[in-house]
Amino acid sequence: MSEAIAKIYADLVRAGRRTIAQVPETVRQQVEQTLAMDNLS
Repeated sequence: MSEAIAKIYADLVRAGRRTIAQVPETVRQQVEQTLAMDNLS
């Protein structure tokens, strides 16, 4: 469940609708990892 939420927040950060600081702490690490994976590709 939290993976899906992390993906949604990652999409919002990519789109500029949220900042990483606005992401809830419970999923922030997963969102940061998802965004980092984008930078590697």
